[in-house]
Amino acid sequence: MIYHGVDYNYVYRLGVLLVDLNNPQKIIYRSPNPVLEPEEDYEVGASGAWVPNVVFTCGAVADTDKEILDDEDEILVYYGAADTSIGLATARLKDLIPESFRR
Repeated sequence: MIYHGVDYNYVYRLGVLLVDLNNPQKIIYRSPNPVLEPEEDYEVGASGAWVPNVVFTCGAVADTDKEILDDEDEILVYYGAADTSIGLATARLKDLIPESFRR
C-alpha cells in the first residue's frame, strides 16, 4: 500500500506499507523514510496553494496486468499536490520494497 502521513510541521509525505494478504492487521514492512515528499513548486505551494507542503496518495497501480509483480515492474502512484494539482510518480517494485521482504 502507498499511504500518506503528516508530521508536526504539517508536511504530508508518502510511505510504503506491506501487510499480510490474509491478515491485513499484520504489518510485514513499513518504509522507514518517505518515498515521496513535497519538493516541486506545485507541491510546496509556491503559487499560493491553500494547503502547502502536501503530497497525498490518490491510488497506485501496476503498469502491467499480472497477478504477481516482478522486481523490475513499475508502480504508478497518482497523488494530490498542495490541494491544487494531481501528479503521477513512478517507481520499480524493487525500489519500494527491500529484497528481504519480496518473494
